[in-house]
Amino acid sequence: MKRQFILGIITLLFLGSCSTFKSIYTDKGRCYITTESADWLLTFPAAMLSLGAQYGDSQSSSYIFSDADEEFIVVIEVDKTTECHDPNSCLDAFIKNPSGSPYLNLATKLNKFGIGEAACVEYFTRYFEGQEINQNNMTAVFYRNGFSINVHVSKPDYQESNRQEMLRYVKAISFIKKPLS
Repeated sequence: MKRQFILGIITLLFLGSCSTFKSIYTDKGRCYITTESADWLLTFPAAMLSLGAQYGDSQSSSYIFSDADEEFIVVIEVDKTTECHDPNSCLDAFIKNPSGSPYLNLATKLNKFGIGEAACVEYFTRYFEGQEINQNNMTAVFYRNGFSINVHVSKPDYQESNRQEMLRYVKAISFIKKPLS
């Protein structure tokens, strides 16, 4: 029940941009995400996650995934930006205006760190809208040629042993140059 409640809340957050832009596909066991105006592809192993929903246009896109057991929710947001110029400045902008994550305002503590090319923040939320969710959240922010890419991983009913799995999702993200069409 908690997972359905949380996935429903996350889905509602992204209903504001409803035009569908086909900027996701799988090929040879990899999932690829991009936007029309980007010169790169974000990629990760396709077997890791299942797509639940996607929203967006040529400038921004949002994708909601879950793992096979629907234990973890992964939201990938791609946004054209002029407000930041690297992962750290994009993460700072996210923390100052966390419109994509209502949980951040309710966090009990923030832990900032880096993984590869990403600037990350991890935070725990015990309650959301009166429901006890005990959810750990990790947002990894990447920056590519004018785009901020936020990878948000959340786990309701969080146990400390779940942290390595959350990190595994972030570490699986890589970028390649978009092939010329």
